Amino acid sequence: MTSRHRRRSRFCKLTPTGLLLTARGDSYSIQDRNSFFDAAPSEPNVMLHLFADYFQFYIQDDTVGVELQGELWTEDAVQRLRIAAAPSVVMIGTARNDEVTVELAFLAHEPAPLFSEWAHAVDADLDCHSGRIVVAGCTDYFPDAKRFEVTPGRYRLRVLYGKPFEGADQSDGLGDHLRYRVELWPTQETLPVRVMKQGPSPWSG
Repeated sequence: MTSRHRRRSRFCKLTPTGLLLTARGDSYSIQDRNSFFDAAPSEPNVMLHLFADYFQFYIQDDTVGVELQGELWTEDAVQRLRIAAAPSVVMIGTARNDEVTVELAFLAHEPAPLFSEWAHAVDADLDCHSGRIVVAGCTDYFPDAKRFEVTPGRYRLRVLYGKPFEGADQSDGLGDHLRYRVELWPTQETLPVRVMKQGPSPWSG
């Protein structure tokens, strides 16, 4: 495994909110006065830089492996959904086979479906029994990946894809530069993967 594959994703920014983000080494605990996601007045947004090797990164429960999840990348998942989901892991496809910037937003409830600035939006369930959500590139050194402490349970996840950045240098051949945002909120429902806004196909390259 190369040093690039082992490098740590970097915590960059937290917006000022009523929730507290507490760092513990490579782990982060998100709390308010009562419990996580309980009537939060506003939500913390975290910016991460991830190495999206093989055009993907993962959001998952800390105790779940993804070694055998490759079969989830069906043609429909690659071209239409852009994600591949299992109960405790969501693999998110990217247009770029290199470092990408991902905005991660922890929300108190489902956000309004406002997609005018986004090219594609898709929802999926994420079960987190361990109480630790991990965000990592698929070849990152897993023990060093970022972890976020949450209340154990089920979360709904929304992945938003922006349009290619105008004027971005594409000469390196590693793919389009897109904006990515992932929103999570607690839920008790079990729902299928659902495209909220269908983007173009093919969508990268």
